[in-house]
This record gives sequence, C-alpha cells and structure tokens, in this order.
Amino acid sequence: MLNVVLIIGVALAALVAGVSGAWSPCGFAMIETFTPYLCGGRGRRNLGVALFAVGAIGASAALGWVLGLVGAGLPSSLTLSLLAVLALVGAMRDLGIMRIPLPQRRGQVPESWRRELPLVVWAPAYGIILGLGVLTFQVVSTFWVVAGACIAIGNPMTGAACFALFGLGRVLMVIIPPRLAESYAAGAIGIGVAMPVVRRVNGLVLLAVGVLAFGASPALGADGVGPIGTYLPSADGTTLAVTQGGGDGTQAVIVTGAGITATIAGASSPSVSGNRVAVVCVADAPPCGAVGGVAVVDWTTWTAVPPDAPDALPTYPLPISPIIEGAIRPSLSGSRLAYVVPEGSRQALYLTDLNTGTRTRVTTVPATYDISGPSLSPTALAWARNAGSGSSIWVRNLSRGSQRSIATSTPGTILITPSVYGNRIAWISQNGEVAARSKVVVAALGGGDQRTVATVVSRTDILWGTSLTASTVYTTRWNPFNATDLGTQPIGRVVQYAVR
Repeated sequence: MLNVVLIIGVALAALVAGVSGAWSPCGFAMIETFTPYLCGGRGRRNLGVALFAVGAIGASAALGWVLGLVGAGLPSSLTLSLLAVLALVGAMRDLGIMRIPLPQRRGQVPESWRRELPLVVWAPAYGIILGLGVLTFQVVSTFWVVAGACIAIGNPMTGAACFALFGLGRVLMVIIPPRLAESYAAGAIGIGVAMPVVRRVNGLVLLAVGVLAFGASPALGADGVGPIGTYLPSADGTTLAVTQGGGDGTQAVIVTGAGITATIAGASSPSVSGNRVAVVCVADAPPCGAVGGVAVVDWTTWTAVPPDAPDALPTYPLPISPIIEGAIRPSLSGSRLAYVVPEGSRQALYLTDLNTGTRTRVTTVPATYDISGPSLSPTALAWARNAGSGSSIWVRNLSRGSQRSIATSTPGTILITPSVYGNRIAWISQNGEVAARSKVVVAALGGGDQRTVATVVSRTDILWGTSLTASTVYTTRWNPFNATDLGTQPIGRVVQYAVR
C-alpha cells in the first residue's frame, strides 16, 4: 500500500513540475507563442496546442519509460533510500532553506522554428523539447526528483505513466494562464508574481515524496507487503524455513523438517538453527505480542489448530529470548543472533549472545547505505555493505573479533546477501541495464577462489537472498515489480543450486 501512495505522490510531483515550467523563460515564451496571431487563427492555435501536447506528453512518457528500465532490477533498499535523500534535499532548496545549483542546460527552444517551419512541425517539436525536460531551463528541483523516482520505481510502464504527467503539466502551462487573464501577454506577465508560491508548493510536494520514499525503503525497516509466493529461505541440514506471502499482504514463516511443518503467522525473514528459528514479526501478533521486531522461538513446539477442534486456539510458545524491538534481518547460529536495527540517521549491525545477553555493535552505516544479509556460522559473521558508490562483502572472525572485506563490487555491479557455511561463503552479484544479470558466487571464507554456480539473465527476475549448506545454496528468484500491480506485489519463489 505504501508503494502505491508513493507512486501517486511521484505522479503529482511530475504534474506540478510540468506546470511550474510556466515560470521559466521557455514557459513565458510558449504562452505568448501559442496565440491565434502567431499560429494563424484561433483554429490553428488550437491545432498547435494539440500538436504541442502530443509532443510533450509523448516525449515525457518515453523518458519515464527509459528511466524505469534503467532502474529495473536495482535493489529498492538502495534506490528508495537515495530517492528519499534527493527529494528532501530538493525540498530544502525549493523552500529556500539551502542554495544548491541545479544540473541543467540553460537554453530555450529555437525561436526561429516558428518562423521558418510549418505549424505541424514546430509545435510538436517544441513539445518534445520541453517534454524531455533536460534540454531547457528548470526553475525547481522537482523534475530531477521525479526522474530519480522513476529509476527507484524500476518499472518502465509505471515510469512512463508518472512522467507523462510532466508533459501534461507543460501543456497546462500554455492553456491556463491565458484563460485567467485578459490577453496572452497579460497571462505571461501576470503569473510572474506567483514564483515564490510556486517554489513553496514544489518544496512541500518534494517533502511529501521524501517522507514516503523513506517509509517505503526496505533499508529503513519497511519491507512493504512482500512478494507473493515463497522467498527469503533459510536452511539448516534437512530443515528449510521460508517466508510465504499471500496476495493480501499477509506473511507467514513456514518451517519444514523432521516430519514437522510449523506455520508462524505474521512473521517473515526466518533464520533457522536446529530447533530454533529467528523471525521478524509484527506488533500485536504472536510471537512478538505488543511490539514488533525479532523473536526467537522453538519451531518444533509450534502447533496449529487441531482439525477436530476448529474453535481451539493454536499453540504459540513464548519466545526463547526477549523481543528485539524494531530489529530486522536476523541470522541465528546456536546461541548467537545477528540482526540489523535502523537507528535514526544510522543503520547498525548487532551480535547478541542469547545465553548471556551480551550485545556487540559490529558496524554502523548511514541510513542511506544498506547492510544486507547478515549471516552467522559458529566461527564467522558475514554481511554485505552497500555504500551507494559501491558494495562489498565483509567477514568477522568471531574468535578474534577481527573483520575485513573479502570481495568488492566492480562498476555497475552490487554484491548482496551473503551466507556462510563451514569454510565457504556465497553471495549474489547483480548487474545489467537492459536485462538484470544475477549470479550466485561461492568463495572460500578467507577470500579468493571465487566461482559462479548459477546465473540468471532476465528483464524481470532477479535473485535475492542466500542460504548455503554443505551441497546446496538456496535463494529467491523474484520479479521485484509485478507490472500488473504497479510494483506493489512482487512474485517470488525459492530455488536451489548445487554447490560442489
């Protein structure tokens, strides 16, 4: 649901950005260009505006489609966080809190075209130039935030629909001012005094987009409704735990092993170790109760409602340890538990001993960065650190307390969600522009000896999350943005690959 609201906010921002173009040099010029006098009569003026609309809306939609394609397959934990920062910086600029120059070409449409070319050529051509946005002057930050939002949404069709409203705003800037004034010239002159208000309106719209993007970002603890299907697997020997997403936004952890299947409603992101499983659960639902966060329970004692007693309540065992409020992305190994906690402007990775209650802060990063896939073994803790400009895989030796990076991304590639087993480690490497290329990489825990055990190249699907065992690596193959539902409900399924 939050993603839908964000998309609506981006669409509104696109429309506001387009209309705000009326206060640029090109905007004033267009208001006075599309007059009956310069077009050759009122009928030809209406034809010119219609052709201008086709060019502007078509060019804007094409730009949005390209930007959505560029963002397809990129992790939302990164793109939504960066969008939030971009929107809030743009809001501060347009509200006058800080002064930041905008990247732009300080040019206008070629004035000579309307004198040298026929109406059916120069009118749509002007629309195309203004609809693309990057070829002319911008007076507010909103255009660039909408461009970043289309990349963050990562869906070409949604990007095209949102950015088409920017082109529509360009058309409205030609139509509205003359209707509110006695003449076309008066319409162009009269709107000038409203520029401070226009800036404030854009600033407030960008502030709303920034807040929505922060709320939708998985890096900041909001994982949305999750995919439909199964995802985020965790394996320990013959036991496999997965998150099951239902189309209505509900989630449950299903653990299967030793002839037992346990279903933990309202939970996600399992990490299984023996008869224990760590899960992320929501507030007011077992096993978390009144608070939401990470809980550790004995899954072998989790029983459903008996078939012969439909009015009975399922058995919900108490958590083995106190609920870690607000925590996400748990990894459990014996009595040790690793997890990530969003802490205001920071994101922290912690390691806790459940027997003693001792808690160690392993690392912190700014909230706009991301810590993904913490993974524990009896001897090591691994995680991926995405800093926006690059990503890396880190390993901490639990006996010595030392930690180091064992792999670093190349340009255009991100490394995510490692998993440790014995003396080996697996992770996902993602890159690609037109199509996403996801690779499962396995390496020695000490670094080096990297080899690819699986590769998926797709325009829609990526791999996400790993769980390594002695001979298998489990992962999720999912479509992060299901085009039938504006990106709000990705479709996922657990797959496995042999490791030799």
